[in-house]
Amino acid sequence: MKIALILSAQSGTGKSTFAESLEKLISDCVVCTADDYFLNDKGEYNFRMSELSLAHKACQKKFDEAVKIGVDLVICANTNTRAKDVAIYRKYAEREGYIVFHTVLLKTHEGADVHGVPSEVKDSQASAIVNMVTQSFK
Repeated sequence: MKIALILSAQSGTGKSTFAESLEKLISDCVVCTADDYFLNDKGEYNFRMSELSLAHKACQKKFDEAVKIGVDLVICANTNTRAKDVAIYRKYAEREGYIVFHTVLLKTHEGADVHGVPSEVKDSQASAIVNMVTQSFK
């Protein structure tokens, strides 16, 4: 059974940590994040807003390639605050016969946000996710 897991959550919630934990448990798993684009060779994170679109394109390409080759579990761990963000990954996965789960993560820990995203941006992300989820039930 091939599964695609699309995560939605505000920055600092632990999407990457959650996805990487699953990756350690499941041998045939690929985690795709836009954040990976901003990591240098030393693993240091250097966000550049001007390249955010390129980062998401790289993430989409990695996800698409993983489902094309039939990886057992493919995870997209981005904020995915809009239905159209989720739809891109859903389309790739369903085209290849994957079962798709879209999961919203809530921050229930006091861990530090390693990305330094301002609280007003996080609040906006959280509102957008609530709106997206609310719309899906109509």
